[in-house]
Amino acid sequence: MLFTARAGREARRSSRPPRQRSLLAVVALIAGSLTGGLAVTVASAPSAAADTAPPPPSGWNTVFSDNFAGGAGTAPSSANWFYDIGTGYGTGEREQTTNSTNNVYLDGNGHLVLKALNNGGTWTSGRIESTRDDFQAPPGGELEMSASIQQPNPANGLGYWPAFWSLGAPMRAGGGWPQSGEIDMMEDVNGLNEASQTLHDSANSPGHPLIACPGAGSGCQTGYHTYSVIIDRTNTSAEQMQFLMDGVVESTITEASVGTAAWQAAIDHGFFIIWDLAMGGNYPDGVSGTTTPTAATTSGASLSAAWVAVYEKGGNSTPTGTPVSTGAVKDGAGLCLTNQNSLNTEGNPLFATACNGSAGQSWSPYTDNTVRVQGGCLDVVAAGTTSGTNVDWYACNATNAQNWTRQANGELLNPNSGLCLTDPGGNAGTRLDLEACTGSPQQTWTFPTGSGGGDTVTVTNPGGQTGTVGTAASVPIHASDSASGQTLTYTASGLPAGLSINASTGVISGTPSAAGTSNVTVTATDTTGAAGSTSFSWTINPTGGGGTCGTTNLALNQPATASSAENAGTPAADAVDGNAGTRWSSAFSDPQWLQVDLGSSTSICKVVLQWETAYGKAYQIQTSNDGTNWTTIYSTTTGTGGTETLNLSGTGRYIRMNGTARNTAYGYSLWEFQVYGSSSGGGGTCGTTNLALNKPATASSAENAGTAAAAAFDGNAGTRWSSLFTDPQWVQVDLGATHTLCKVGLSWETAYATAFQIQTSNDGTNWTPIYSTTTGTGGTQSLTVSGSGRYVRMNGTARATQYGYSLWEFQVFGS
Repeated sequence: MLFTARAGREARRSSRPPRQRSLLAVVALIAGSLTGGLAVTVASAPSAAADTAPPPPSGWNTVFSDNFAGGAGTAPSSANWFYDIGTGYGTGEREQTTNSTNNVYLDGNGHLVLKALNNGGTWTSGRIESTRDDFQAPPGGELEMSASIQQPNPANGLGYWPAFWSLGAPMRAGGGWPQSGEIDMMEDVNGLNEASQTLHDSANSPGHPLIACPGAGSGCQTGYHTYSVIIDRTNTSAEQMQFLMDGVVESTITEASVGTAAWQAAIDHGFFIIWDLAMGGNYPDGVSGTTTPTAATTSGASLSAAWVAVYEKGGNSTPTGTPVSTGAVKDGAGLCLTNQNSLNTEGNPLFATACNGSAGQSWSPYTDNTVRVQGGCLDVVAAGTTSGTNVDWYACNATNAQNWTRQANGELLNPNSGLCLTDPGGNAGTRLDLEACTGSPQQTWTFPTGSGGGDTVTVTNPGGQTGTVGTAASVPIHASDSASGQTLTYTASGLPAGLSINASTGVISGTPSAAGTSNVTVTATDTTGAAGSTSFSWTINPTGGGGTCGTTNLALNQPATASSAENAGTPAADAVDGNAGTRWSSAFSDPQWLQVDLGSSTSICKVVLQWETAYGKAYQIQTSNDGTNWTTIYSTTTGTGGTETLNLSGTGRYIRMNGTARNTAYGYSLWEFQVYGSSSGGGGTCGTTNLALNKPATASSAENAGTAAAAAFDGNAGTRWSSLFTDPQWVQVDLGATHTLCKVGLSWETAYATAFQIQTSNDGTNWTPIYSTTTGTGGTQSLTVSGSGRYVRMNGTARATQYGYSLWEFQVFGS
């Protein structure tokens, strides 16, 4: 799982702005006064007795809370929390987080404790996440996440970085940061008796920087204070977020200030909560001006939390699945399905071992077709679909990697892959994986009684199916239940485009709209949660038609872009350069895409994909006239790799391969992406000469004498321009004469721009934007542009890191 950088870019300020008390806090305080107690916790001295989360005000619901009850020195509830074990986390922090009760524990008085310890220069600490990730503000309603916290109070606090924060649920299913949203309800650094609260999104939204702790009888480090965020979606056309400390609004962020697209991507979904006590990293280092922690930093200080709660108004964030039983799951040899060492951390391996009644062997099948233990789910590593793919413990994320159906013969099928859970060695020494279903004892699992009431659902396989684009299809699926009187509900995955299944009758019908071969899985589920599945292939052939497909590769050397690149040496352009020795390869996640601008609307009859070893098992070929709205003209879930020649039919200026499931643990990798057809007129080909090579260059600044502007235009991928560490910054080139431009290539160093424009000018003074983005991806970007000018510049307005802007190469193409 990807963990990304937290806050740490804010500058400190010495004075606090005027504050106001939130309506929720006012209502809660009034309600508390009427019942004899405060409904919102304010600062108080540490207490030996357990504090409890306040009840919700009228009209609100408590959808989650934890008062951290438990014996002294015990671990927090595995039903609510799991461990992050690692270091670095993309922020430069230097501690190793562990699952040891030396670092994460309950104190026996109703408090969660995260403690940082220095052992001979090696720091250990704690970081845990909520098992739930469905804390979501409902449309027309509100969400509050709050906690009562006492910050660490070390004698020398350099490097201490306590945090109570949350990430968007898409992060657990491969979503990107910061666009998936990060909300920091409380952060402090270096033992400053202060706190900051921040929203991170693709628009670089603010919050408020470090400000003094509320003066309510105790400091942030000597008493418990309440830190909150309220997401208000009462008016879905004007949503907002408020950060509060002790019930007082410290800052407000509005949807209008962020931008609708960035706001919706960051806010309109579920969140999960994280507790973290980091040591060192970009935030404490940046504030102190030195590398932290130092030799003088005090060991043993801790973050203490009295309670955490999530409240909702106008909705109810409750898990969609419920357990139907709990107990041991045994294979054919009588061994128990085991979460190794009962360790609830993402990626922990699973085995079949001797039954011992441990927490790691107490499994619960759920009505949503997940199988859970210790707050997490039985999961297929990286959603793999090939035999031999391992399984692990992972936070539940509602993806196909965690969907399982029990078969009549005792097999546990993962419909996404069509493979079964297997003990490949038939003993306790081999990690469990997925393999082709054979019904062997190593694939036969007995669940605790009560799961599905013992019912058995059997789905009859209809055999392989064929069809034609544009010709209506109808295939009935039949299923039976061992229990009488049960109503079956049908679902299907992998259906060809244009087809759907009737949930009540099981009939698949519709008109196929794209050629390709799909691996279809149909599941029937009864009212007790018992389910059965079957899988089969379905091939859709293209429609007939006359004419001969052209032999000219229309994609050759045309502008290409991609969702990502593995590194600077595998850019999108390498898949359309006609060189079978260069390739595009993506990041190691799903989905990914590669697209080509053919220059004009084109009738397409064939696509040839020359895959490297890392190929797409499930992907679509799609066309578009505007590069935004896409039509699928080919689809498959059974890609074979190698060289695939696809006969298809479609029209568009833009064409892309949209990969949705990889066949390996790596990304998608294409030696060549070839397109054949005939142009419908217009267009032209972009030149291949870099007009900016070795031309005069200037910049707003340079980090040092070794990173001058000219280094971005020298054709040397080992030299670079880099700016000072501020916004905005620019670098420009004088082409010597006016040119018509069609493409700009940017090869970024790690310090890239998230927001920038490509601008042209005839005089070097008055500039016209010809490209603009606020979601720059870094790496190698090939930008299709249209404009003219003698001067061309990259004008950066928002950096992706705390460093400056840095370009290995800035290329310009045109005529």
